[in-house]
Amino acid sequence: MNKNNFSNFIKIIEAGNRPSGGVDYDSGTIPSFGGENILMTGGIIYEPVKLIPKEFFICMNRGILKQNDVLINKDGANTGKVGFYKSIRYTDAAINEHLFLLRSKETELFNKYLFYLFLSEFGQKQIKSRITGSAQPGLNCDFIYHLKFNLPPLSHQRKIARILTTIDNVIEKTEEAIAKY
Repeated sequence: MNKNNFSNFIKIIEAGNRPSGGVDYDSGTIPSFGGENILMTGGIIYEPVKLIPKEFFICMNRGILKQNDVLINKDGANTGKVGFYKSIRYTDAAINEHLFLLRSKETELFNKYLFYLFLSEFGQKQIKSRITGSAQPGLNCDFIYHLKFNLPPLSHQRKIARILTTIDNVIEKTEEAIAKY
C-alpha cells in the first residue's frame, strides 16, 4: 500500500468551458457534458447532451474528454458526483465549467480504480470534506492535494476495478430486464 499524497498520482485535473451565452441541444455538433449528465450512482447520461460548435471545440485548450476519464461534478447541489467516461459514440467530446476531468498517472493509479475509489463511501466523505461555500457549494482543483488514500499495487487495482465493473454490468442488465418486464 502506498501512503503518499494522492495528488502525486494525478496527471491532469482540469475543468472545461462553454461558449459565452451558453449552449443547448442544438448549438453545435460536439457533445459537451455537464453536471446534469452525471448520475448519483456513478453513471453518465450520454444522450441527450448539450452541443458546442466545432469551431469552439477546436480552440479549447482544456476540458477535452478522452476515453476512461474520471469526471467529478465540481459545484452545485450535487457536488462530488463522479462518472467514468467510456463512450464509443463520440470521436470528440468536452466538459463544461461545472465538471473536473481527472487522468491518473496510469503507471501508478488505474483510472477505473480511481473512479471506484471516488464513488465509494470513503471517497465521497473525503471529497465532501473539501467542499466550500454554502449558497453555491463547490470544489476547487486543489481538493486533490488534501485526499489521503492507501493505494494497493497496480495489479490489485486492476483486479478490484475488473470485479466492480463486472458487478456493475450485472446490476445494469438486471435493471434493464426489470424495466423491460
